[in-house]
Amino acid sequence: MQRILSWLKLAPARGEAARDRAIMAFVHDLTGFRARDVAIYRLAFSHISRVRQPQLRAGQHAMHCNERLEFLGDAILGSVIAEYLFQKFATRDEGFLTEMRSKIVNRASLNDISLRLGLARMLDYDRHGNWSNRR
Repeated sequence: MQRILSWLKLAPARGEAARDRAIMAFVHDLTGFRARDVAIYRLAFSHISRVRQPQLRAGQHAMHCNERLEFLGDAILGSVIAEYLFQKFATRDEGFLTEMRSKIVNRASLNDISLRLGLARMLDYDRHGNWSNRR
């Protein structure tokens, strides 16, 4: 994890101490886990609308928002759900398992879960931009 963070060069900006404390309290309340490094969580809650700035070179914004972590998380979640279904429905075929996984791991169901967990209130996004998906 430290190697990944060093690649991303995640360092707190000035004035982020209060936000970092809020993030860590939120994560602890949600999971019971006390993380040592807030940088990965800061990145996870950084929407691309916040970092798409003209001064960033093409593609550089990807290192400053949650999209790459979302890609990784989607892959991990898909694998965990696939293994669960594989074990639970040991006699069912691949088509059934795929259909069940797609019902569980889809944008609508994951968005609903994230809203119920309160993740939207922690998301750092451009409040003056055109991003309208936040509830």
